[in-house]
Amino acid sequence: MKIAIIGCGYAADLYMETLRNHPALELVAACDINETRRDAFANHYGVQMYEGVDALLSQSEAELVLNLTDPRSHYAVGRACLEAGRHLYSEKPLTTEYETALELVELAKSRGLSISGAPCNLHSETADAVRRALADGEVGTIGAVLAEMTDGPLLSKRFQDWRSASGACWPYKDEFELGSAIQHAGYCITWLIDLVGAVERVMGSAAVCHPEKGVYLPPERMGADFTVSVLEFRSGVVARVTCDLVAPRTDRSMHFIGDKGTLTVEDVWAYDSAVYFTPIGRGGDTIPQQLRRGLERKVDRVVRRVLPGHRWPGRRLRLPDSKSHLTKDARMDLARGPALQAQAIRAGHQPRISAELVLHATEVTLAMQYPNKFGSPYLVRSNLFDLPSRHANATSPCRSVRSFG
Repeated sequence: MKIAIIGCGYAADLYMETLRNHPALELVAACDINETRRDAFANHYGVQMYEGVDALLSQSEAELVLNLTDPRSHYAVGRACLEAGRHLYSEKPLTTEYETALELVELAKSRGLSISGAPCNLHSETADAVRRALADGEVGTIGAVLAEMTDGPLLSKRFQDWRSASGACWPYKDEFELGSAIQHAGYCITWLIDLVGAVERVMGSAAVCHPEKGVYLPPERMGADFTVSVLEFRSGVVARVTCDLVAPRTDRSMHFIGDKGTLTVEDVWAYDSAVYFTPIGRGGDTIPQQLRRGLERKVDRVVRRVLPGHRWPGRRLRLPDSKSHLTKDARMDLARGPALQAQAIRAGHQPRISAELVLHATEVTLAMQYPNKFGSPYLVRSNLFDLPSRHANATSPCRSVRSFG
């Protein structure tokens, strides 16, 4: 399928890095409002460039457009693509307002067009390993999920110097202004919706812990860099999701708490992240078994202190085999989402990351980032009740105590 990219900044290079994995996608056009970025991207990749969105949509043969612009531009660019009869793949969030996101979904439906969007880590080998483990029933019924999206001490890093392959700056002003949940919650939320179904209610708090980040932004425009949210799913599962840029160490783990044990994903960003299963300890162990278990705990503590990274205890699960090239730092295949959307379009059905799922994830993320605006608890309006959960136990009663009525 012929595709186009609108917005040739930092993220666009990450998509280009993994486009090689998907020969069914043919990049035929790109555009950016910044002339310097247009020239740099064209020189680096040799792609046909256009000065603006209108020129690209009127002159190129692209069937699917990747909207990689600044999130504030997502609505205007997304609407232009749909009105021009193009399918849309959008970076997160779909738009910065729930009402405009709903408008795009309804517009696409009325015109028989497809909407999908980032993040697409629910298509990762790690996610497949989690689905298989949950389906096998070894973890038991899931009652709770603990998810961390902590980038560590970001402000101690030289983020102003970060550059993509074609020379684009990391958009730190957008990161700081939009806030930690807007930028990163989707990596957990989209995956959780796919696994355990729709979110009914969101309760949370948000704070600006570091108003001075080395860039000038008025205080009222500085987004919360620390959010803690409790999500209540229709299935009865309760999840606690933390997003921040200020914690003393990096932690992007997710833990599925079942009545038979805990399934831990070491890094939800990484498509090849390690996954561990730790069963609940049972009584009646022999003395040798007790000694072995104690030794394993001590070894785990030593390993976590000595080796880099964040290793979790438990039995490591095998991931599905894959030969995909992943981005160097984050270990992602960002082009996998558009590739699977294109495949679904050709087959005449909705992609797994459907317009409804993208809308639902957008609304939940906005409620997490702006609890003062949306209210807490917030009753989610987007309806996914017709979207069956992929997890066989999703309709089981939750064993956790409800956090709110």
